[in-house]
Amino acid sequence: MLKIFLGLLVVAAVAWLALVLTDAAKPSDALVTVGGAFVILAAITDATMRHKRQARQRSPFSLDDIRQRVDSDALRQLRDSKGEVPAVKELRKQVPEASLLDATKVIRSL
Repeated sequence: MLKIFLGLLVVAAVAWLALVLTDAAKPSDALVTVGGAFVILAAITDATMRHKRQARQRSPFSLDDIRQRVDSDALRQLRDSKGEVPAVKELRKQVPEASLLDATKVIRSL
């Protein structure tokens, strides 16, 4: 994400230089114009990235679907012997699409 914003900043700097060097605008006017455009583009980029991240985090499976795809007995044994965290990790290895929250719920319900 930082790389994207740094890229936007470089583009803004180049646009400011282009406006100033071509005498299309005074340096202060160019700064206001480019700064405003940068803020708007940064906000749009941030909103888009958040939306994509949230979409990836939504699990395409119900808890019952996840339970059917895993070896419940082995996960129960792992949870009882080594704890909840290793069991959740193992479940997510078996079903990588499962969210952390859903995996924890399944492990706790075994």
